[in-house]
Amino acid sequence: MYVPHYSVALATGQYARRAPLWALLTGTFLPDIVWIVLARAGVEPADSVHFFDDWSHSLFSTIVFATIFSCLFWRRGRCAVIGLWLVVFSHFVLDFPVHPRHIAAYPMGRLHLGSDSWITWGSRNGWLGWSNDWWLQFFVLLFFLGIYIIAAHRNLPWKVVATSCVALIGLQLITLAPCVGY
Repeated sequence: MYVPHYSVALATGQYARRAPLWALLTGTFLPDIVWIVLARAGVEPADSVHFFDDWSHSLFSTIVFATIFSCLFWRRGRCAVIGLWLVVFSHFVLDFPVHPRHIAAYPMGRLHLGSDSWITWGSRNGWLGWSNDWWLQFFVLLFFLGIYIIAAHRNLPWKVVATSCVALIGLQLITLAPCVGY
């Protein structure tokens, strides 16, 4: 899941007003940022045979990242800390149904969370021939954009809200290219 993470950051930002937008956007991708660093270092191989992301994406790791990252903004108040914690943790929640492998409960552990039915269902073609995974991401995106629109209309000019929504929907449509063979 890629673009829907941004929509969570936008929606949360309307309720955690003291949390900086850059921190919300970074927080939603923190497990992926850690994964990229660890993959480059050879700790979490990225090839399809040896794919491993227990250190960056496990339930325990995500909770630790969320706690450490949100506490960095402690001076901005409880609402900012809670909002930032939630956006980091949302990465686990949003990745859970679409993750390419079962997600570890903790690094190097035997307990993994997930179901093969989600993995096989997501790769099947859905409506208009696009994968069920893409449609799931699209509807999650629309859900969080709806929350963002409802909350943002009081705080932001409508042009900013509309531009943000169009940009994210456009980014999601760009992810269709691999689905349609371009």
